[in-house]
Amino acid sequence: MHVQVEEINSVQRKLLVDVPKEYVEKTYNSALAQVRNKVNLPGYRKGKAPAYLIKSKYEASLKEEVMETIIRNFFSVELVRLNLSLAGRPQIDADPAKLDAGLAYQFSVMCDIEPQFELEDAYKQFKLVKNEYEVTEKSFEAAVNQLRREQVEVLEDSEETSLVAEAGHLVSFTEIEGLVGDKPVAAPILSKNQFLIGLDSQLGMDLDATLSGAKVGDEIPLRGKTTDAGVTQSLAAEELEYSVKLKVNAIRQTKVPEFDEELAQALKFDSLDALRERVRADLEEWAKNRTEQGLRGQCLALLREKYSFELPPVVVDSQIDAMIMERVGANFGEAKDPQTNKFLQSMLRAEEVRSALREEAKRIVHNTYILRRLAVAEGIVATEADDSVAEDKQIMQTYDKALDKVLSFAEITVKKIPLN
Repeated sequence: MHVQVEEINSVQRKLLVDVPKEYVEKTYNSALAQVRNKVNLPGYRKGKAPAYLIKSKYEASLKEEVMETIIRNFFSVELVRLNLSLAGRPQIDADPAKLDAGLAYQFSVMCDIEPQFELEDAYKQFKLVKNEYEVTEKSFEAAVNQLRREQVEVLEDSEETSLVAEAGHLVSFTEIEGLVGDKPVAAPILSKNQFLIGLDSQLGMDLDATLSGAKVGDEIPLRGKTTDAGVTQSLAAEELEYSVKLKVNAIRQTKVPEFDEELAQALKFDSLDALRERVRADLEEWAKNRTEQGLRGQCLALLREKYSFELPPVVVDSQIDAMIMERVGANFGEAKDPQTNKFLQSMLRAEEVRSALREEAKRIVHNTYILRRLAVAEGIVATEADDSVAEDKQIMQTYDKALDKVLSFAEITVKKIPLN
């Protein structure tokens, strides 16, 4: 075979493969002989039927077999000889119907290859700003209220149609006439259909003001914006306007616990001080993680800026596939019936969704290539792990260490930010 290599860009090559007629004829005759020895045709013993009858009856399958043999040999010999650093499986454009035993044949192969780039020492000279989040009394109070909310007791027989909703009341409602943009919503806009006035929060909405003063049977308009994928039917964190009416079904009185010794004992803490320390410690940990994620994200953005190169489309597409499957599972769970899941997956694989996810997928792939090279340059390997640690986790561990190394070189300025 003769292969012409056409450079499409830095990460794609188109291969034009010319197969001589002698090669085609030899492969075809070999396939014909195998079929002839296997099949029985009326009036002929096995292996004795005329070649022209075999060709006539099994022409399509013969050509398929010949094509598979040619392509298999191409992969095992010619592609190896070219020594391309392939990224993903090559895409073959070959039509068996055009193959003829007495003629030469040509097909094409599109190959994505791994990007090549110079690492140099730019990653050792970064200047970063670390936004260090600090726990405030306001954020501590919000955490305490969330804890109190989890222990709320709804009073039995407290539902009265004459109640006017106020702080401490649990309001149950149904969403009606919901729209996102100009289209009916496919899922509830709110993540639940109950709201405890004074303690709950919903997607940043001020439902305290919206529901205070409501009565059973009221229909209350609510407008705003959301990026929730279950509502917008978009996986791209696209912000869309919504409008909905909340029909109040019930208003119940509740017993909201105070943040006191009694609550501490109910939660199996030795004292209120111990509970207070635990809430603050959890909040401190959350603030620390947010600080760390922000710094690492800033560092990754700088790495992408310093090391810019084209990305193999096939790798980006594979990343999009992974993101779609992950987010379908995250947003819709496994509780949906198979037919619904099938519909959702089909819908979410639509081209507009893939286009919306493409930039994020590119960032992930870009990060991966850079961190892989950094790990090699710095001699970083994953810590020896037991058999229970999956290979992909070890890879992520290596990438994390590579990013840690970059951060160790960086000049970091700390900026204190209150956590509210």
